[in-house]
Amino acid sequence: LSGSNTYTGGTLISDGTLVASNVEALGTGDVTNNATLELNTGGTFDNAISGSGQVEKSGDDVLTLSGANSYSGGTLISDGTLVASNVEALGTGDVTDDATLELNTGGDFINNIGGTGRVEKSGDDKLTLSGSNTYTGGTLISSGTLVANDVNALGTGDVTDNATLMLNTGGDFTNNIGGTGRVEKSGDDALTLSGSNTYTGGTLISGGTLVANDVNALGTGDITDNATLALNAVGDFDNAISGSGKVEKSGDDALTLSGSNTYTGGTLISSGTLVASNVEALGTGDVTDNATLELNTGGTFDNAISGSGQVVKSGDETLTLSGSNTYTGGTLISGGTLVASNVEALGSGDVTNDAVLELNTDGDFDNAIGGTGRVEKSGDDALTLSGSNTYTGGTTINDGTLIATSVDALGTGDVTDNAVLELNTGGTFDNAISGSGQVEKSGDDVLTLSGANSYSGGTLISDGTLVANDVNALGTGDVTDNAVLELNTGGDFDNAISGSGQVVKSGDETLTLSGANSYTGGTLISGGTLVATSVEALGSGDVTDNAVLELNTGGTFDNAISGSGQVVKSGDKTLTLSGANSYTGGTTISGGTLVASNVEALGSGDIDNYASLQLNASGQFVTANLTTHDNAITAIGAGSALRANTLTQEANSTLAVHLTDSNSGAIVTADRANLGGTLDITGIGNVAKSWTRDAYAYTLIDSDSAIDSDFAQFTVAGMDAKQVDFLTVDGRVNAADDTRYDVTASLSWYADSDNAATDAHGTFTLSEQGHSFTLNTALTDVDATLNPDSATDWDGKSLIKRGAGTLILGAQNTYSGDTDVQEGTLWLAETATIGSAGSAQAVNIAANAAFGGHNATVNGHVNNQGSLYFVDTFTVNGDVVNSSAMISGSDQPNNTLTIAGNYTGNDGHLYLNTQLGDDSSPTDKLIVTGDTAGSTTLHITNVNGLGAQTVNGIEVIEVGGQSDGDFTLYKGHVDINAWTYTLKQDGGDWYLRSESDDVPDDGGDVTPPDDGGDVTPPDDGGDV
Repeated sequence: LSGSNTYTGGTLISDGTLVASNVEALGTGDVTNNATLELNTGGTFDNAISGSGQVEKSGDDVLTLSGANSYSGGTLISDGTLVASNVEALGTGDVTDDATLELNTGGDFINNIGGTGRVEKSGDDKLTLSGSNTYTGGTLISSGTLVANDVNALGTGDVTDNATLMLNTGGDFTNNIGGTGRVEKSGDDALTLSGSNTYTGGTLISGGTLVANDVNALGTGDITDNATLALNAVGDFDNAISGSGKVEKSGDDALTLSGSNTYTGGTLISSGTLVASNVEALGTGDVTDNATLELNTGGTFDNAISGSGQVVKSGDETLTLSGSNTYTGGTLISGGTLVASNVEALGSGDVTNDAVLELNTDGDFDNAIGGTGRVEKSGDDALTLSGSNTYTGGTTINDGTLIATSVDALGTGDVTDNAVLELNTGGTFDNAISGSGQVEKSGDDVLTLSGANSYSGGTLISDGTLVANDVNALGTGDVTDNAVLELNTGGDFDNAISGSGQVVKSGDETLTLSGANSYTGGTLISGGTLVATSVEALGSGDVTDNAVLELNTGGTFDNAISGSGQVVKSGDKTLTLSGANSYTGGTTISGGTLVASNVEALGSGDIDNYASLQLNASGQFVTANLTTHDNAITAIGAGSALRANTLTQEANSTLAVHLTDSNSGAIVTADRANLGGTLDITGIGNVAKSWTRDAYAYTLIDSDSAIDSDFAQFTVAGMDAKQVDFLTVDGRVNAADDTRYDVTASLSWYADSDNAATDAHGTFTLSEQGHSFTLNTALTDVDATLNPDSATDWDGKSLIKRGAGTLILGAQNTYSGDTDVQEGTLWLAETATIGSAGSAQAVNIAANAAFGGHNATVNGHVNNQGSLYFVDTFTVNGDVVNSSAMISGSDQPNNTLTIAGNYTGNDGHLYLNTQLGDDSSPTDKLIVTGDTAGSTTLHITNVNGLGAQTVNGIEVIEVGGQSDGDFTLYKGHVDINAWTYTLKQDGGDWYLRSESDDVPDDGGDVTPPDDGGDVTPPDDGGDV
């Protein structure tokens, strides 16, 4: 029928085929089709069609069926496009679509669709396909929503989704999906997308589970997951995922999530590997990891992680895990840095660290750590590692405290400690430790450090015992020892040690302590040798010496020493032992001088002296055997005595004994005495005058058996007794009792009154420069007791000093004759005098000789042709003629030479120290109470002065009488900085006055020339 018909009574097709080539060919009535109705036309065919027949669409045109048809014989689309604008437009039978079926309607389209053609969904309505369709030409969704209620609803062809495709079904949906539209998964079933899809409109999962079997299964758009997204694929899944749903990773492959995802329902990894290449890739929910979670990203990952699986950190970036995680499958760090900011961040499994593990947290981290990587501790908290770890890449402590409660807690690599490393464990810790931080030993165990460590922050021992098996084991910093520090090593340990704890030296080696240590817990030497090169090296506590204590230092060592060990004094210095010691292993002096200032200072063992030993305490020293070896000296000081089993003085040794008024018995008592070498007697000059007048006779050594041999030489203060002209002295084994060694001595000044073998005289000759003799016995006039037959022609009241040595007078001498200093030095010790008050005697100082004193007085005149020195205050109660030099004997100002008479400068020189400043500046001074005459050159040495403006000036010479003497300043002026000082006379006195000037320093400051008479004032407190 090709006409445009208008009949209204309907059409019945009972057999054959009725072809309508015009949309109006069948009029306006209903069509009952019990055979075949072929519509080869375009337009809208709105006649209702019923019956048992088939409807066929042919021709290229687009035909729309808009009625609610009920025919049951099916539909064949052989050409063109058949548009159904009503969900019932195609009746109830199957549709064979070999061209295009366009469904522009809503509702549930339950007809099965087959054929080679395409199905197109148009219009805004939601259309549901619920049949199991087989068409192969694909599906186009141009608008609205196409719902597939069956996994086969869209046939087998590709789907072009430019609107919305809703998949409300389960099963495996293998059709490829493209287009700009969205795919929505609804319903409770699990649906699998296995195609490589390209749609761009995103995916919505509103119900059930959407399984992606291909990394491209969900196209390229964002995913809104409000149910479950299961990813069973391999590759890089970079779609952004949001929503309240869960993401599940299944399958054995490795899948990467690279988007910045915001889904909140959590992540389940049931198999394979899920790689997150963005810190937000897994949304904000918890992660249940039952396989492998690989985090290849940086930033802070604060999702809680649980499950039986492993976490892997890969890539170069730094990633922080901040959650309290419970996963049990362990952690692998293959690249970059993994930061744990919670002690439970890495779950409960082992950690394999092949890169960097940073622990920025507190608490107890008991996961075992292996691998080749480094562990880093950061943050201010205290973190404990309690596992037995095997990682080899070392440990860095940047901040806070890292506590190791196992000796293996820090693996086998080096430790860089820039904060605090606390070792609360026992055993041997042989990791090398460097850095600027501190190491603390805590806990009751014994811990050994065996590495050569270089850390500089010091060591704190709060409990237990810390053993150092290497001299560098404790780095370079100070050690605070409040428990026990055991040094089982050799070498030089120069770390300063403080604290309340004990130091133990163990092992066979020789260890040197060189620091000034202040620890108070005492020292135990259980093995080897402990050398102290500082008197404070062993702190302030007692020393228990059961091996060898070597003291190679000077000063006073007052620590009490006990134990079965030996004490050795070595080195060149002078060391004093002042404690009451009880050690029994003996004492060896191999170098320097050992002074015992307590009678129990040397313990109870044998003494072997190869250098110098001074017994210098009031009372008796008791020892087993004392041997003074070749070239050594044993000195027994004032008030000291010695008791020995055997006293041995070898051939070239020296026994020096200091005699005093208080000696009443033998100074040395022994079971046996073997004598040799030199006996040196000092202190004779300290013996009281009455003893000296009666001659001095004394038993020096008293032995229980006959004394073996004798001393080869007898000296007085180091001078051969035979060459000492001012003494008559002798020592020998007593002829009547060979168990005694006696000494006799008398002063030559009093020889006639002693009826000595030699004639009395007043000459004191000390031949060698450097030798000195102190005479604390007062010298008085003895002219009344002189032997008239004497060949000396001495007047009995004058003194002559000869030789290059120094004679020190320490008493109030009243002899009335002249004093002639012909050679060397005559020195007056503090408070000493020459002459009685009002005396007119003279002191004559020869050229190249020296005379002077410290707070001393000359009652008489001084004629100086050599050097006259004064220290502090020196007074001459008489006239002074200075033909050479008067010199301040100190390197500081405030020394005064007072001449209570007249002063004459015979082209003399005066050397003074002054701090060049204003009028009040400290200065040495010459005070003359009488008149001055002649010429004198003044030499000024500036002592720390910076120059300043003066008014009247710095007074350097005070004259009480007629000031006719001419004093001139050497070079005319003294310059300091911008100030020039000149010497000015004002009212008889002389001042240094300053002017601001730029005159250069031409050498006004001078050091007195060495005229042979310059001396350093000796120690006048005793023997020198």
